[in-house]
This record gives sequence, structure tokens and C-alpha cells, in this order.
Amino acid sequence: MVLEIASMNLVAELASRVALLMGCRLSAAESLAICADIGDPPLRPVAPR
Repeated sequence: MVLEIASMNLVAELASRVALLMGCRLSAAESLAICADIGDPPLRPVAPR
């Protein structure tokens, strides 16, 4: 359980950093939404703002 939460936080951090590099900012909620999508194929692309 703790490991799952830690890995979700890591993926959320990674997703937000990648989004920053691509020029779009993600809120924490959007990052967590991406984490939730990772386990549920097919992945839905996140539209930049």
C-alpha cells in the first residue's frame, strides 16, 4: 500500500515535469488523473492548455 502510494507520487511528479518540459503545466489533480489512467488502457492523451 505504501509502495503503491509512493510510486503514484513518483509517476505524478514525473508526469508534471514532462508536461513542464513540453510547455504545459499540470495541476496535482491532473497529474494524479494521469496516474489513474496509466493502469487502465487505453491511455487517453491529455490536451495541453
